[in-house]
This record gives sequence, C-alpha cells and structure tokens, in this order.
Amino acid sequence: MDIIIGYEAEKKRIEGIADVLKNHQKYHEKGIYIPKGLMLTGPAGVGKTLFAKHLAEISGSKLFVFSPSMGDDADSENAIKIKTLFEKAKNNGPSIIFVDEFDDYLPSNYFDSDSRSDFLATILKALDGDGYEGILFIAACVSYSGLPSSVLRSGRIDEHINLSRPDLETRQKIIEYYLSKVDMKFNLNTKALAYKTSGFVGAEIKNLVNMSARLAIEQNKTEIIIDDFLESIYSIRNKDIKRENDSKDKYSVAVHEVGHLVVGRILMKKSFDVTIDSYDYVKGMTSMMDDDEEETITSEQNLYVQVIISLAGMASEKKFFGSSSDGCIGDIKKCLKLINQMMQSGVLGLDYVDFANSDNREEWSDKQRRKVEKKTTKILKKCYRAAEKIINSCLPIINEIISCLMDKTVLMAEESDKIFEKYGI
Repeated sequence: MDIIIGYEAEKKRIEGIADVLKNHQKYHEKGIYIPKGLMLTGPAGVGKTLFAKHLAEISGSKLFVFSPSMGDDADSENAIKIKTLFEKAKNNGPSIIFVDEFDDYLPSNYFDSDSRSDFLATILKALDGDGYEGILFIAACVSYSGLPSSVLRSGRIDEHINLSRPDLETRQKIIEYYLSKVDMKFNLNTKALAYKTSGFVGAEIKNLVNMSARLAIEQNKTEIIIDDFLESIYSIRNKDIKRENDSKDKYSVAVHEVGHLVVGRILMKKSFDVTIDSYDYVKGMTSMMDDDEEETITSEQNLYVQVIISLAGMASEKKFFGSSSDGCIGDIKKCLKLINQMMQSGVLGLDYVDFANSDNREEWSDKQRRKVEKKTTKILKKCYRAAEKIINSCLPIINEIISCLMDKTVLMAEESDKIFEKYGI
C-alpha cells in the first residue's frame, strides 16, 4: 500500500479515531463512544481511499469496501448490499465500512419531500440502531455541501476531515517517493518538478512519474529527463499528447520575472525560485515575501525595497521591449496596497493619515485624497527610477539568467545563486 505523505494534522486526527476503535473498552469505561461515521472530502485522487485503508490498518479493523450496483434497480440493490456489509461487519470486531463517491448513490432530487432512497434510509437506520457499536462508517466524496443534512448530523457522521490538494513541499516529497520506486536513473531537481505540478493530487503525481518513465523507456533511454516530465505534465493537464512551446510568450515572461529576481537579489541579498511555464497554475517568481511577512512592513526603507522589486518586472520589460505588458498591472496594484498600508499606519508621516476617517478612504476629503495620491505617485516614480537604474547596470547577468531560464523553464534559487556569484553579486 502506498504511504501517506504530508497531511500531518489529518493523520493525527485519523490516529485519534484509530485509538478509539482499537481501545474502545478503555473509552467505553469513561463514557466515551466510538464515532459512528466519518466523512472524507477532497478532490478526486487526493487520497481518501488511502486514508480509509490507513485507518483500518493502524486500528486493526476489518475493512469492508462497498461495491455498488448500477442500473434501474440500483437503489434497492445497493440498500441490500450495504445492509449485508453492516451485518458482516458487526461479527468481525472493530470494523470499517467504506463507501467511496458516496453522493453518487443518492437520488439527485432528495430535497424533494416525495423522493426516497432505500440506500440512504438503510444507512441511517444502521447508524441509529443498536448492535453496530463497533463499526465506523466512512463516506467519501468531493464535497459534502450537497448531501442531505440527515446523514451529517451528530450521532450519525460525527467526524469530518477535508483533504486539500498537496502543497509544494508535499508534492516534492510525493515525487521523490514515486521516483524511488522506479528502477531507472534520473538527475532531476524535484523542487522544480513540484512547482510544475501545482494543483496535482497524489494520484496524478503517481501517474506522472509512471508516464514519464514509460516515455523514457519507449525512447530506449536509461534515464528519465526533464523533457519526459514536461510532456507528461502537459498530457495530464490538458488531456492531450502534444506540448506546444510558445517561446515568444516564455521569453516575455522570463524578461519580466528575471527583472524581479535580479533587483530582489541586489536589494535583499537573496535569490528566489522562478518558473515561466505558461501551463503552470503558478507562473512567475515565488513571492518576495511570505504573506505573514507582508504584514510586518514597518519601516519606510522596507517599503521602498518592496515597491522597487515589484516594479522591476515592468522596468525590465520597458528596457527590452520598449513597452510593458498587462502582467505589470498586478505588480502596480501590489505597490498601491503596500503604500496604502504604510500611510494608514502613519509610518510615512501623519500628514497622510485622516484620523477622522482613517478606516474608510472613500470618506476622506478631496484635499486629503489629493495629498495621498500625490505622495503615492511620488513614491512610485522614485521606486521605478531605482528599479530602472539597477536593470540598466545588470544587463549582462539578466541576459544570462534569461537564457538559462528559457532552457530550464524553472530556475531554482541555488542555480541562480551560482550565476550571481560569477558576477560578484
């Protein structure tokens, strides 16, 4: 069985439920009952079935997996099947009944008072009835929002765990896990691959590694290379087999993002990861600061640094192309947000804070608004000139990093560090 990578908080919840199942007598003596039901929600392929199997394994419970009937008489047949599972489970000590895609077996019009589901009625009766105390019923579906409230109330399905799509760090670990199970060579930056798989669930990553290895073998290669993964990623995302390489678009993105990267390195003395793949959910440079850090901009100098870096992409585009793209609009909006926060905090001077209406800029006087807009424009122009100056002085290194990024499509911080060091930066 595949292991569960990441999801530490969710695994801890599962372990708590497993302990109740495994040591139910200890809990019973203290008046604590075994949960009757658990709802697992999350996108397809995220690992709901794997969690159910994991819970059964660590709790020492027998796992009964519901196998549905399809067709005109499916509801009545499924009611008989689920009733049979409950009867089998109660004679096997601590047991788990698992129903995947639970919402598929409920009538689409169950909100109608005239509608009836024998399948659902059987489950509710089992959850409410005596004789099934040692059974945990697990229902899995993408979302519980459309399910009838009767099944979700306390005393029936008592627990709910939502499994979200894995984050960057978890995706990297999942990639490394499945690569370790393939008997082939590979020389890949798994963090770069993790960026490229933004939005992927565990099942998709497993398929990705298998598909990439298969592509390598089909071409009589003994090593999996990055192009095998790029082709596979495109195929999984787009349900297609042809990956188009729009080099013009990628070059424009590279010019913009390397502008941010170089100015950020000069002003903050650190590098960042960059990706230019147009089919990634995450495109561009990872945030110069984390969301939590954004709230800690408490000095005027820190503000200027962030605004200069944010405007560096626009300055780079103007230098290379003589104009800027629509992508710069988001950077300018970020700058305006930063400046606005600083003005409201009083760090930029009390002249720019209207204490009577400081929480609602819409209510500021025209005079106050003009004063703020004048200060904002002054800061933007000053920072843009600073970004331009750095861009103009670093053209050789910018060109080299752009070339490298165009080749790799994802450039890790440690890779750009080597280029910076070569230029003494």
